[in-house]
Formats: sequence, structure tokens, C-alpha cells
Amino acid sequence: MEGNSLKSIAQRLIVELQKESGKEISINDIEEKLQVNKRRICDVINILVGAGLVKKLSKSKIVWNSCSESNSSQNKYQRYEERVDKRINERNRELIDLMESNLFKQFGYLTCEDVAKLASSSNAVFLAPHEIPPYIYTTVQYDSKNEIKCKIHYKTEGQIVNKS
Repeated sequence: MEGNSLKSIAQRLIVELQKESGKEISINDIEEKLQVNKRRICDVINILVGAGLVKKLSKSKIVWNSCSESNSSQNKYQRYEERVDKRINERNRELIDLMESNLFKQFGYLTCEDVAKLASSSNAVFLAPHEIPPYIYTTVQYDSKNEIKCKIHYKTEGQIVNKS
């Protein structure tokens, strides 16, 4: 039954469609040429339509979409993907530049309100500086219902010096 597998039918159907490239073909003619049940041919055609390789003109007429149309569509999406990747890389570079800037190192911080907004979000993410001086300790308090009170206490050993 290898000759009537969907894969085999699809391969033979594609060969026939490519021979008639650009011309409309009747499903009944394909049925006669391939000597295969019409239902199986329709199954394969539906898959090819979904893949954009075949266009249905009517209930019983189809036409082969040339590969150039598929390639142009693929090229369009590839160019779009490249633009999106470029923008992502630009934003990442800008973020790194910002985080490495002297202004951010001197003035970058989160307020209690910022933390409260993050904590109330269903997709809560807590941000913390990655370079905390070793003499600073941070704790977050919880209330009796185990909810964050958003109080952050800093305890230092020694004087806090402004680096400006």
C-alpha cells in the first residue's frame, strides 16, 4: 500500500501540478491520472493549500502556486525577523549603556512604590542591584498574612559616602 500513502500521493500530485504550472487543474483529472481515491487526493490538497503551495479556485479546480511566491513570502518574513532582531539588539545595547552610565550608578534606584507595583502584579519580578557594597544589608518584611509590606531596611557598618 506504499503507493497510496499520503506521502506518495502528495509526491505524485506535486509532480503533476508542476507539469501544469500556472494552469488550473480539475481534481477529477488528477484522480484519473493518479488512480487514487478522490477523498485521499482532497486530503493531500487541503494540506498543500494550508502550506500555501496550492490555491483552490473552486470546489473541483486547483492551481499550483509557484515557488517564487512562497520564496517571496519567506523572504518577507525573514527580512521582518532580521529587523526585529536588530531592534532587540539595539535595545539591549541601550540598556547596557544605561546601566553602565555614571548617572545610573549614582542615581538609579527603586522606590517602595515601584516595589509595591511589582509585587501586586501577577507576573511579579523583583529587581535588585547587582553591585551592592558589602557593608549594606537588605531585608524585606512580611505582615501576618505573609504579604510583603514593602519596607526595606538598610543597615550599614560605617559611614555612607556619596561618590559624586
